[in-house]
Amino acid sequence: MAPTKRQIETAAKILPAVMPIAKTVASERMNERAMRKRKDAELEIIEAKQEVGSGIGAVEAAAASEPGVAFGGEPSGAWVWPEETLCPDGPLAACALVELAADRPLAERAAAVETYPIRRESVTVDKKERVMERVRERVDRNEPAEAVSTLDGVRVERERGWFLVRASGTQPLVRLTAEARSTDAATALLADAESLLAAARAEL
Repeated sequence: MAPTKRQIETAAKILPAVMPIAKTVASERMNERAMRKRKDAELEIIEAKQEVGSGIGAVEAAAASEPGVAFGGEPSGAWVWPEETLCPDGPLAACALVELAADRPLAERAAAVETYPIRRESVTVDKKERVMERVRERVDRNEPAEAVSTLDGVRVERERGWFLVRASGTQPLVRLTAEARSTDAATALLADAESLLAAARAEL
């Protein structure tokens, strides 16, 4: 049964616990198997991967059903437990939280996970598909191929962090996201994303 809107909203409110859950599932409950994540592969998850030897990928039904995947999640609060169901399941996530909280307080688990500054911005764009084509072209010309991912939007990895330029699927917007290990670096990466978008729009 699909989760209700209220269940999804509740799960989203407790999103800060997602990393302790993912790390615990991957390392304790599921014998250090894979985690999957869509869009924003945050630095916390990258470091969790390094700790438990798990993989990172897309949290889609096909990806979540791959062998060895123990947990999937994304910032919206959609959490997938492949051994139980390939659909986001709010009640199941709540049960997992209760199980974890019974063993160790969630606040204590969350406090043990280092977080990093994220900067976001949404820009109104009339011709977002054409703009994104120009963004991809500019990135292909100016960034090392190994630093670029176009799985969902255009993501560029830098030594200090990463930024993502992605067209909204429902609104005339292009969304910008940047994350780094310091506030200054995150702000600078967002500025890079803003400049990239502005240059792409100017080419139309």
